Amino acid sequence: MKNRLAYVDGGCNNLTHMDAYGSYAIFDKPSESLLDFETFDLPHCSTNNEAEYGSMIKLLEKIKELNDGDGLDTNWVVRCDSKLVVMQLEGYWDIKEMKKKEHFSHYVDYAKELRDSIPNLNIHHVRRNEIVKVLGH
Repeated sequence: MKNRLAYVDGGCNNLTHMDAYGSYAIFDKPSESLLDFETFDLPHCSTNNEAEYGSMIKLLEKIKELNDGDGLDTNWVVRCDSKLVVMQLEGYWDIKEMKKKEHFSHYVDYAKELRDSIPNLNIHHVRRNEIVKVLGH
């Protein structure tokens, strides 16, 4: 059984609601060798929450691509500093406000669809400083 650890983060310039970005890093465990690192722009995201989701979606798409065959031989642990993303993907929190639901639900729905398609995947909330230490932002 292979073990993989990934860190993911996204953000945007809150003053301009532009310049959204994200990154992720994927490590082999226990060797801790870096398997993949990507930074990217998120031009369709205008809030930090959208950028966090956009980054998580890019990571989950990459995990799906990396899984061999059915992916049953790989355990994945994803660490994210967005409590909102983690709690919504794990089914603990819902989108409460209708305005936000109409605008935001496509991110949540697609991320959940990806999450549900990846076996042996665990997503955990971690402190911001752990993400900064690994990803640099």
